[in-house]
Amino acid sequence: MPNYSLGQDLVILEAVGLTLLALVYNRYIKDYDKFIGVLVIVVLLAHTIISAIYLEYTLTVQIVVKTLRFTLYILSTYVFAQLFYERELFKRVFTLFFYISLFPFVFYYFNDRFFSVEEYYTNRFCGLWSEPSALGPFLTVFLIRSFLYRRIFILMLLMLVWFKTDSGSAYVILFVTALGAFGKHSFVLIKKLPIVLLMCFVGVFLFRNLDISRVSAFKKITDVFVYTDLSKGVAGQSRIQTLLNSINIMVREKALFIGYGTNTWETITNRRQDLRIFNLVHMLFISYGFWSFGMIGLIISRARKVLPLLSEFESLLCLSFLTSAFINSAQGALLWKVGLLFLFIRYNREDL
Repeated sequence: MPNYSLGQDLVILEAVGLTLLALVYNRYIKDYDKFIGVLVIVVLLAHTIISAIYLEYTLTVQIVVKTLRFTLYILSTYVFAQLFYERELFKRVFTLFFYISLFPFVFYYFNDRFFSVEEYYTNRFCGLWSEPSALGPFLTVFLIRSFLYRRIFILMLLMLVWFKTDSGSAYVILFVTALGAFGKHSFVLIKKLPIVLLMCFVGVFLFRNLDISRVSAFKKITDVFVYTDLSKGVAGQSRIQTLLNSINIMVREKALFIGYGTNTWETITNRRQDLRIFNLVHMLFISYGFWSFGMIGLIISRARKVLPLLSEFESLLCLSFLTSAFINSAQGALLWKVGLLFLFIRYNREDL
């Protein structure tokens, strides 16, 4: 049974589909939004062209297409937020999509060569996605909801899937999202204390009878603290190391102020593995240099404002997918935009 990565096709199909819908429903898009969309496209294209000239890179068609593609993709998410987003419908469709996407785990459970990524000495479950870590934000949302609503069977099943992804990113996403979800409502943990105790008991039993020697994700996390030495430009994790490598090039080429242009890094570096972009923060910094700090601050500020206005399900999605975007690049903008979606739907939407 060959592996199949749904995410690769979704990027193209979704962009085409949303573009066609935007054209059909063009009359419902406000003139102000049209103006802002065109302005963003013009400004980002101009920035890419100026960056290429200033840094003495050959301005190729591929570079321009990369900028245009990413810009239109994010703008299509904004159009979706303004025209088509409906809270309950989105929740039902998203939930159904998630559980259907877990179906390949049945095949993986009986033969871990299917729907998996071989890394070191184990096969990590990735399902229909390109990397196991892409499952992190999805699993986080439904793990927390299963915990809150005492769906023990689903909780244990999702924990098994989560464990089999063996993804350090998935562990960090769950930890950060859980802190955000429970931070203001610590009484929830007290009310759910019996479930917590049951989970601890089952967890102790499982780990006493489960070989975890093949789990590599925890070691990856600890290696960050053990082997990182910023004074020598050495990081204990590949995602951090590629960022340091990129910064060194930016310093050498005096690109820290202007950046290389939106989403152009992959083309400029000819897909060098040691310079891969591994998260949204990295992409923004490479694209816009110091200006990226303002963009990151704007995202965080906007998230803080809208989170109290979101439903429980929406807030979990926003927290988990924004956290994933900040630390991980699995499936790239396909997952980044889920978190960004909830920053867009509040514009001129007083009814939500």
